[in-house]
Amino acid sequence: MQLSTIEPHISIVSETLLGMVRGEVVPNRFAGWGELEWKIAKVCASIHGISPLLAAYPHQQMPAAFCDFLEDQYRLNQLRNERITFCLGQTLQAAQMAGIALMPLKGADTLYTLYSDSSLRPMADLDLLVRPLQFEAAVQLVQVCGFVQISDITRHSVFVLPPNKVVAVLGEHPDNPIKLELHQQVSDMPGNRTYDLTEPMWVSAQHQMRVGAVAAYYPSRSALMAHLLLHLSTHMLWRTARFVSLYDIHLLALQFTPDDWEQLRRLLVQLDGLWWTYPPLAMLHRYFANDAPHALLDEAGQLLSPPTRTYFDGLCMTQVTYCNLRSGALWHCLRWALTPTDAFRVMRSL
Repeated sequence: MQLSTIEPHISIVSETLLGMVRGEVVPNRFAGWGELEWKIAKVCASIHGISPLLAAYPHQQMPAAFCDFLEDQYRLNQLRNERITFCLGQTLQAAQMAGIALMPLKGADTLYTLYSDSSLRPMADLDLLVRPLQFEAAVQLVQVCGFVQISDITRHSVFVLPPNKVVAVLGEHPDNPIKLELHQQVSDMPGNRTYDLTEPMWVSAQHQMRVGAVAAYYPSRSALMAHLLLHLSTHMLWRTARFVSLYDIHLLALQFTPDDWEQLRRLLVQLDGLWWTYPPLAMLHRYFANDAPHALLDEAGQLLSPPTRTYFDGLCMTQVTYCNLRSGALWHCLRWALTPTDAFRVMRSL
């Protein structure tokens, strides 16, 4: 089937599924959908990481084959997360015994703190932060736990549990490879400027038990939110975002107090990074209005040019994911450039 045949349906299907996740009620939601739309729906749900979430919603109007797909994804994700939880618990236990401080990041944190049912969130890999002085010891420790190193990049190393063989491409599968990324830094480069959250993550960390009876270091809510926003902003830049990342932010925002928002604001101002929160916060407001304070959204937006702010206000999630098959990546990426020098660096990086 040609791409030109599929492309017009992708955005409609994708945004319809996202509307379901945010609780939107639409009569005759799937009117006119045929076999093509439901095939696209499977791919879009997997790209967004929402197949398990959709399985929890009423299945009225959806064909039995798609309902079976969602329920199967929920079950497979449940089995995968049980396996991941065991691996994470084993690694954290070994680190505790060895006196190595590890901090679960992103999904390895949010899975156990934001979801009442951990089967609802897909987990592709594990991200752990360790201080540089303990990095080599941590590398040896994860290898003792059965992980095999497959790459060594600046600031982090990547490991995998053998066998490193993909069983299922669409969605998660318990037998797909479990990767572990061991980080020395928490940083990213929206707009080709590096923003480092490593020290704020450690300074705010508390020693807590979240995975079974094993204690590990976890960042404060404000530091976690800063990391999730930085991660999503960067992936929105490269159009590799997933809706599940925005859903994590939504769930975390529901736990936030006014003091949490103020701590987040102060942290971002200190890092000169308030501007890059606007794309994910504007996206959050689009799908989950009133999650974040309007004052914070406005303050971040004032650091952008009016055309750039308008551009971000008009983005939908489908446009910043692998669901977007259209060209125009250069002009999209340039919206994250604050200066002509930044724009030049962005163009060189593409």
